[in-house]
Amino acid sequence: MVDIQDRVIGMITEADVLAMVGMKKGHTFKDVIRHLLGEPLSGPKRSKRLRDVMTKPAITASPEADIREIALTLDEKRIKRLP
Repeated sequence: MVDIQDRVIGMITEADVLAMVGMKKGHTFKDVIRHLLGEPLSGPKRSKRLRDVMTKPAITASPEADIREIALTLDEKRIKRLP
């Protein structure tokens, strides 16, 4: 999601989608498998608004950013993508 100045303010991640169907953020892959095998979960997020379910603030990088800094950010923040 972007604001009026086209700055990224949030984004929908895999974890956000899982949270919409009842998986809490921070669940591990094993938790997902357990759920698929029938273990109950807490209730899903009920909002239909992007701003209520997106991850914010968005972590971003400029096209001129040093690739080593980007790699450190991905590792430190435990994220897979960096818009």
